[in-house]
Amino acid sequence: MERGAEGGVGGGDVIDASPPESPILTPRTGTLNIIGGEVRFWLHATFAPGWYSDAVREAAVSGADARRREILFAVCFVESYLLEWVRDEALHRDYKALDKYLPSDDRQGISERWKTVTKRLREDGLIPGHPDYGRASQWRDFIRLIRFRDGLVHGRTGRPQTTDTPDEALPSPTADDLTTMPSGWPTRTVVSLVRALHFCVGSSPPAWLVDPPTHQADCP
Repeated sequence: MERGAEGGVGGGDVIDASPPESPILTPRTGTLNIIGGEVRFWLHATFAPGWYSDAVREAAVSGADARRREILFAVCFVESYLLEWVRDEALHRDYKALDKYLPSDDRQGISERWKTVTKRLREDGLIPGHPDYGRASQWRDFIRLIRFRDGLVHGRTGRPQTTDTPDEALPSPTADDLTTMPSGWPTRTVVSLVRALHFCVGSSPPAWLVDPPTHQADCP
């Protein structure tokens, strides 16, 4: 064999190549700019699944005390779910935008807040639709549930009454309301509300949003 001037076989230029599995890259001459920026870490928690689990647990128990607790847990679930759904799904975790729809100083009740937020999200093109709050049966049940929650939290359920007590002064919910309320009604009411929202948005509700257990009529 003929060897070239540099020791190669057959003459000509010698190509010093590394094995294919470990290539050597030679960048062109240039300027590399590294621009620093602010790094912000957001911390948040999710409570809706826990509140829902509490409501489902009470839905499996009979009696007025269980209905009282189920009402509270069901509404707490809705309060948390609205914020967490907007935060994670509607806004895709754009945490800075959250205050636009759910400002920290908002003092609206949950029924008004639910309508206001979903309507504004639709107006801004972030969701394609929302339930018809004027006609939806689940919305009427939800309003009734909120009134019961308010009565329990603000002590109205313990007001005395007589034959001529005006409607605005009656206890709410009454002891009879709690005794005759079907087990699971508060939980099914909020499930229907959330499912209606997801149906109008075109998304699926969370897998953990299962139907509460069906309980037979409470008996004395």
